[in-house]
Amino acid sequence: MRPRRLASGAFHLDMHHRPLTAADGEAAIELVRTTFHQSEGEAEARAVSGLVARYFERFPRTDLRGFGAFDGDAFIGCLFFSRLHFTESEAQVFLLSPMAVHPDFQGKGIGQNLIHFAHHDLRQRGAQLAVTYGDPAFYSKTGYRAITVSDLAAPHPLSMPQGWIAQSLDGTTPLHVPGPSTCVPELDSADLW
Repeated sequence: MRPRRLASGAFHLDMHHRPLTAADGEAAIELVRTTFHQSEGEAEARAVSGLVARYFERFPRTDLRGFGAFDGDAFIGCLFFSRLHFTESEAQVFLLSPMAVHPDFQGKGIGQNLIHFAHHDLRQRGAQLAVTYGDPAFYSKTGYRAITVSDLAAPHPLSMPQGWIAQSLDGTTPLHVPGPSTCVPELDSADLW
């Protein structure tokens, strides 16, 4: 799967985004497996595609949203946001995990556009904060900034705390939520953190 190259040498993408449905399960699992296999190796590809497979066992639902990027009919990117619950707050906090853009389409802004699309959807549904555990250099391009577990507690100890980053989706909610947090069952394993 490769972007179509125009005679000028530029790439043509017939991009669109949409929320994922249960029917997208197999394609999302394969996209994640392919992407993580190339970038992180087979063990990580199995672990992350297994997480996505578990997501689709009970999909859709209110505590989990999936979003896809498409080039025409080709499924080229996806990401998932799941609810984090805080025992001392009613804040609507969602965790981005995982995200994948097919290797043939990386470096073209597809992931950033998909994040913006997902953020818009989440804001429309009342989400106040988005948090992720990833590369600060990449996610800072979409408004994420470094936080600590004192600001927002992670459900499990973080192996790389510098990757704990967040942003306010409504522009007013501070990046601080008191109390411990819990995540969806699929992410509730220390080896994923």
